[in-house]
Amino acid sequence: MSQAYLPDSKKSSAKNASAVSPVTPKSKTLLRLLRYLKPYWWALLLTALGFAINAGTEIWTAKLLQYITDAINQNDRSKQTLFPLLIILLFFVRGVGSFLGNYYSALVSRNLVYELRVEVFNKLLRLPSSFYLANPAGTISSKLIFDVEQVTAASTDSMKTLLRDGLTVVALIGFLFYSNWRLTLILFVVLPPILWLVRIASKRYLKLSKGIQETMGNVSHITNEVIGGYQVVKNYGGQSYESARFDKTSKKNLRQGMKVVVTNSINTPAVQLLMAIAMAVVVWLALRPAVIDDISAGEFISYIAAAGLLSKPVRSLTDINQKLQKGLAAGESIFALLDEPEEEDTGTISKALSGQMSLDNISLVYPDSTVALRDFTLNIKAGETVALVGRSGAGKSSLVNLLTRTLETSSGQITLDGMPLSLIHI
Repeated sequence: MSQAYLPDSKKSSAKNASAVSPVTPKSKTLLRLLRYLKPYWWALLLTALGFAINAGTEIWTAKLLQYITDAINQNDRSKQTLFPLLIILLFFVRGVGSFLGNYYSALVSRNLVYELRVEVFNKLLRLPSSFYLANPAGTISSKLIFDVEQVTAASTDSMKTLLRDGLTVVALIGFLFYSNWRLTLILFVVLPPILWLVRIASKRYLKLSKGIQETMGNVSHITNEVIGGYQVVKNYGGQSYESARFDKTSKKNLRQGMKVVVTNSINTPAVQLLMAIAMAVVVWLALRPAVIDDISAGEFISYIAAAGLLSKPVRSLTDINQKLQKGLAAGESIFALLDEPEEEDTGTISKALSGQMSLDNISLVYPDSTVALRDFTLNIKAGETVALVGRSGAGKSSLVNLLTRTLETSSGQITLDGMPLSLIHI
């Protein structure tokens, strides 16, 4: 048995390399997510139909109040039996619309999770070993488990809210314009400051969501390390160290989560306050004699009721921003993994090999410019056993990874029976 001595060289800490590729622009990420929804266009149409029915019932709620108020004001009891039936019918139709919208949006959402998760898992099977050396196992598994779930917030949950509450807002504003377009224009005065608040919150949500994903990956990484090496932890009394490390990462995740809560808790009431100011002005003007004398009591109640119904869907539409940014951040993480280059198989020669191995002036330089091997030469005869001897960090593992093509040489060539390893197909 011969021995090969390797010179000392500081081996790069590959596992500290970043797990995420350069960030994809938000618009491209969103468009890429929407392409996954294309096969489910029929379900999205049924979702839109359901929420359109739901939005229509909001208008009829206001109209029904108008008819009831006018009937009471005129002491008209001819429709005394009809009104209760209309109320029951109204809520029945609303229930049908809500069922269609909620069921088919959930169908799209769960299928998206399934398809993305399978695609990510199959991608992991095709990635080279160098990817696994450069990224902690916990970070990778977090993408498959945590990030995929978060993606649905951008593509389906947000779309559900957008369709349901967006259609409701459009329907109610249309009704308000039909009832009194001059008063309704006042509601649009608060639109610019609302859009400004949403824009500021969007940037913060995206930044915080990326921080939450990173800390969740670290939590998963530490957990996997402790579970996989529990015996080592116990033997060397590392419980306190691991507990402190896990606590530090979990607290960071907690802080990131609370920052999201604070941002949302400030943004939503601020939008509601602006809406309330606009509503107050509308009510004040609506009560002026010049306005109120031209409409019936029922029409006035109907208008105020419809304006009041705007508050809830507008609040939901502002909350959508948090879900959307969280999902987009997760989408960027998922697509960064899916865009990783796959392992190349360029082998064309498949024949019996004797085992003559030659390493000719090979060098290996890691991405951080750390030199693991430099101009190393070794010839191994067929059937010969060779021991690699050297201090920790000398490059023994790097050499083995080159022989198995887990890593590729920076320079030089490795041949087997005189043929480059890249041409051999096993």
